[in-house]
Amino acid sequence: PFFLESDIRQIFASDTKIFFVATTMDEGRELWVSDRTEQGTNIVIDLFQIPNQYYDVTISYDGPEIFFAITEDQNPNFAESIVFSAFKGNAVENMILGEELWISDGTPSGTYMISDVNPQTISVQTDVGPLCCYDSIGGEPMEPVIMGDEIFFTAENKVADLGRELYKTNLITTESTIVRDVRFGEISSGVTGLTVFDNRVYYSADNGNTAAEM
Repeated sequence: PFFLESDIRQIFASDTKIFFVATTMDEGRELWVSDRTEQGTNIVIDLFQIPNQYYDVTISYDGPEIFFAITEDQNPNFAESIVFSAFKGNAVENMILGEELWISDGTPSGTYMISDVNPQTISVQTDVGPLCCYDSIGGEPMEPVIMGDEIFFTAENKVADLGRELYKTNLITTESTIVRDVRFGEISSGVTGLTVFDNRVYYSADNGNTAAEM
């Protein structure tokens, strides 16, 4: 018989919940939540609902820096929630969304995309017909940090031919904007090292005229 390991990774605990990523035969790799009991351990939501896709990669494994829990001190309105990077797909709706930034409080209704940096409207032909709004890549967000009601992160807007730059999204409105195109054009500024200190976000970047500076 064939056995599939649950491959549990990226475990984050709050005061009342434990969030983690696990893999099952039916749902693939998805977000789970637990109240520390067997009965209270469940999948949060199946974001990638496309059958026969062995590469079901809803939750990105690019690193722990794109999967973090919001604390009471950071934002009491969103405490007990986690921010993560994920894909979304639905065979019935003929839809695939690339890797973008999501938030979850451990419930299906409280799990939603908070940033769509790289929206796509490309249609491709599949065995079941045209697939609308196909986007297999997304903005590929990395290094998110929280300051107040805003999440700052790096991402790539391939539709606008921008390289990796600094973006922010509002947790209340879920509106995302680029903070600054440090290196104008499609070449990335290499923005990295996002750090919050004294109500400011510090980072390193290269504007093309100098080496990477803060």
